[in-house]
Amino acid sequence: MTDGFAVIYYSGKNSIANKATLRFYADRWTLTYTDYFTAETVEVIWKLDQIHPARVLAGVTLFKYGEFPHQSIEYSNDILNVKIRAHYPTVEFDKTDMFIETMNWKRISIVIATVAAFVVCSYLYFIPFLAVQVVQNMPASYDEELGEYVFEQMAEKLEIDSFETVLVNEYAEKINFNTEYPIQIHVVKDATVNAFALPGGHIVVFEGILSKMQHKEELAALLAHEVSHVNHRHSIKAIAKSLSSYLFLSIITSDVNGITSVIVSNADMFNSLTYSRSLEEEADTEGLKVLYDNKIDQRGFIYLFETLQKESDDGIGAIELISTHPLTEDRIAKAKEASAKQKNYQDRQDLGETWDKIKSRLSFQ
Repeated sequence: MTDGFAVIYYSGKNSIANKATLRFYADRWTLTYTDYFTAETVEVIWKLDQIHPARVLAGVTLFKYGEFPHQSIEYSNDILNVKIRAHYPTVEFDKTDMFIETMNWKRISIVIATVAAFVVCSYLYFIPFLAVQVVQNMPASYDEELGEYVFEQMAEKLEIDSFETVLVNEYAEKINFNTEYPIQIHVVKDATVNAFALPGGHIVVFEGILSKMQHKEELAALLAHEVSHVNHRHSIKAIAKSLSSYLFLSIITSDVNGITSVIVSNADMFNSLTYSRSLEEEADTEGLKVLYDNKIDQRGFIYLFETLQKESDDGIGAIELISTHPLTEDRIAKAKEASAKQKNYQDRQDLGETWDKIKSRLSFQ
């Protein structure tokens, strides 16, 4: 056995860098470190025949072990490399450092420029794309757990009107949103003209937007739109894309706990997410279908858009719902086109009864 050498150890199960001690034996290497979560001492054994050839770049040596996802160690210690070469002739090293030493400055500049271009492209395109794909492949139960946790954090800062919340949920129960998620709506006592959806089914609606509505179908349109964001996991995709650079290591290693930790620590972003044009149009399209399937007048979307446009045109300011859900001419035109073709809508008196209660409550305050 040799004396211990300090290295950084990665288990392959998460992105945590563990300070470890490496020791050599005739037929194996051992790595000893303290587990980050349990604080217990852990010893890992590496058999010589499963150690991959080392990669040496700019003085940093990297060894991988076993099958994917690989365990690995890295260190900057030339003496350690000398000892490994002396004791283990079967352990291979690549020629990376030698290659760099023989390169001229022109070649080095080309390599640096190529690497820089790759990093920029990865940062702008590949990593955000990968973040969305990772979220897309997570089970639906993950959305519910995350949404519950995020809402609990938000609820401490929101003044929920319990009576209006009951009424709006009573209204929503009369609509089949065709969703697998448990929809829970919360009305906030705030004049902000806004509403937003969290992963897994929590929807927050501000009194400000309810007070501006004049038709019962407007609320149906708003809720159908937000539930569509929930169904297509738009909020978690948008925030994962926005935070992709922070999530990089967790995404590469599929470390769900690491992804969750970053998202939860940025929970306040959920109420100010800006959706892309394609996501907004997808939510509109599905929302219009929800109204059609429930025989609700699709003009509810037109009424809603007109209400929001009027608020903006009146100089009230960049109201939240338009700043986070951009109101484009295409969205308005598609709503008008769909409603013009609708023939199956009815005057939903059951919705009207609850809608009257909601407006009465708002005017009473």
